[in-house]
Amino acid sequence: MKYKALITDFDFTLANANLEISEIVKAAIKQLVKKNIYVSIATGRPYYGIIKTVVQELQLTAPQINCGGAMIVDPNTGKIIWKEFIPAEVAKDLVGYLKSRKIYIALETSEAIFTSDGKELKSYPCLNYKHIKDLQIKEEIPKILISAWAMRYTKEHALTIEKDLNNRYKNLHITKISIPVGFGFDITSIKATKHLAVLEYLKLTRLKREAVVGVGDGYNDYPLLIACGARVAMGNAPQELKDIADFVAPPQNQNGILAVIEKYF
Repeated sequence: MKYKALITDFDFTLANANLEISEIVKAAIKQLVKKNIYVSIATGRPYYGIIKTVVQELQLTAPQINCGGAMIVDPNTGKIIWKEFIPAEVAKDLVGYLKSRKIYIALETSEAIFTSDGKELKSYPCLNYKHIKDLQIKEEIPKILISAWAMRYTKEHALTIEKDLNNRYKNLHITKISIPVGFGFDITSIKATKHLAVLEYLKLTRLKREAVVGVGDGYNDYPLLIACGARVAMGNAPQELKDIADFVAPPQNQNGILAVIEKYF
């Protein structure tokens, strides 16, 4: 099978904890682009900020999947070409509920990231942060992040919050995320997951599922891998992801993505 696209997660798949991609990996990805292979990043992060910088540096021209699958961006124009956002009224209710529970949140809009304390998340660099008290929700929003690690919640407490939200909001998708500093959750529209975004990606690019390689390292990459023809889990991925993978690559800190490129492209 000749693969024509690589869709990869960003954090701890391409980049390390400092959001850095090794020079050897950058060079390999640029070579893929020169060979007319579609290279796309599927991430929970918004397009602006670090992702836009990386996309421009790597000279990626294929559609990019952002905000946990809530939108697809054309990097050639910077415009959103597909989206499934949380309706404004639902977002208002959710934010009010989370505030009442004193749960630390980060809410993404097109202009800024609003956080419970107005401070920048160290693992989430952005050009513009504002305090959640200054937020007026007048339109649909792409995603809300619950930062369990910022509140120093135990894993058990975090999972209790997840269960509560799933019971309360049937029209939202709650995705567990896990990074070295702790647990958190991405909250998107029920119609916004990496799986559904990849299906839209296939329509936009006119590619067949069998021609796409998906790579990830976290729980939120399970939907991504399910949607792709070839499924790759990084060596630093949880066992649940490795169990559905066709190939387990070396971990990110060993430039595991290079093994993926060598095997499939």
